Amino acid sequence: MKKNKSKLQLNNEMAELIIQNWPEFKSQQYFADKLKVSQAQISRSFKKWDRHYPIRIEAADERDNVLEENLKKTYNLKQAIVLKSKDTHLNSYSEQIGMHSSELLSNAIPEIIEKRERNQGSGLKRINNGPANATLRIAGSDGNNVISCISCLINDLAHTNLQIEVMPTIALRCRNLVELSPAHSMAPLLNLLPNVTVTNMYHLPEIEINDYEQMEHLVKQRIVTVHRLKFNYHICKSDIVVLGVENVIRNFFGKGFPAFVGDMGLSDIIRKLNILGEVSFSPFNTKYGFLFHYLRNTVFAPKDQSDDMEGSIENWEFKHSKDEQVDLVKEIAENAKSIGLKDLFDVARLYCSIFTQNICSFEQFMQKDADLDNKPFILITACGSSHKAEPLQYVLKRLKQSNGNVIDGLVTSRIIAEKVLSMENKKSKTKK
Repeated sequence: MKKNKSKLQLNNEMAELIIQNWPEFKSQQYFADKLKVSQAQISRSFKKWDRHYPIRIEAADERDNVLEENLKKTYNLKQAIVLKSKDTHLNSYSEQIGMHSSELLSNAIPEIIEKRERNQGSGLKRINNGPANATLRIAGSDGNNVISCISCLINDLAHTNLQIEVMPTIALRCRNLVELSPAHSMAPLLNLLPNVTVTNMYHLPEIEINDYEQMEHLVKQRIVTVHRLKFNYHICKSDIVVLGVENVIRNFFGKGFPAFVGDMGLSDIIRKLNILGEVSFSPFNTKYGFLFHYLRNTVFAPKDQSDDMEGSIENWEFKHSKDEQVDLVKEIAENAKSIGLKDLFDVARLYCSIFTQNICSFEQFMQKDADLDNKPFILITACGSSHKAEPLQYVLKRLKQSNGNVIDGLVTSRIIAEKVLSMENKKSKTKK
């Protein structure tokens, strides 16, 4: 039975346990079990300590090797890291994720560069003593975990002669969410080392859609602009791509993608389209996959497919009429009866508001039977809430390849890994 303790008594007993176990910091659950109080009380105490006292309590730096092997075997992953510890302090936890992700990537870099140079016919085999102009191209999505990973990696490469180019995977149209712009999320990296550059950052002008003709023009313009910017080319030609997976439905904090669609007034259409999660701001559901690619290939498909690559919108026509496009949106919707022309406009606004290249780009890449050696090293970070397990499991399962690895590495927490594997086992039993 949990005991009621005064704050002073609890703090004193916690301090005694810290001294007894120094220099090792135990988990919150260890303190709760020893002191016979709830873990929530321990968590609240540590948060107050962090604000008022010069002490930092970090999560135990342990990994679950069994879960790591199960994930690698189940989803054909080259590398998997599963952190045992729970989140005791948000910043320290993010740093842990960054350090483990960086270590995974640092170990892979020699092979990554050698493979790239071998494909280019150069045969580079060394980093520290290699050519001074050797460049490592890194693409990353938004999110604390991704930024922490890239920042740690850049610090780890401080004493090499590699030139590092960092590029974001997102360009957005938004008025108030400056913090979501690629320039904002990547800017801190510029101050780390002189050999770091941030490239290909785009901030899109805002749009409005009031009638069908305006919608038609903007959608065409969006497709042409993505082609002209070679967004897909830049990301697919990176050496490393680091992406974060988010659950859209369960994101109660109004950050990232949910905050963006909320600011654009598009939360209602996201709900209607049964959006489960997103990767680098690209939403998806389990029936139609990545929404932007579905929209591009169906709702907003051009009449003449050759127009797609011409970079011109002068004589471009949609394949489907206005009413047919509404019907195609109804196919995705949860309640088809409520879908009308305004919803088509909202879908178009969502589609035109985000330029993003991520896992769905590589899915198309793999469908063309492309050489796996030409693919970037793709790392996914998914830590924090257990609600991320559902979208993560969907992405891992969708991109699992029998002939190789689309996703090379995964860094996640034990609570998410356990739920992912549990969902996989349930689906396997259901099929039997």
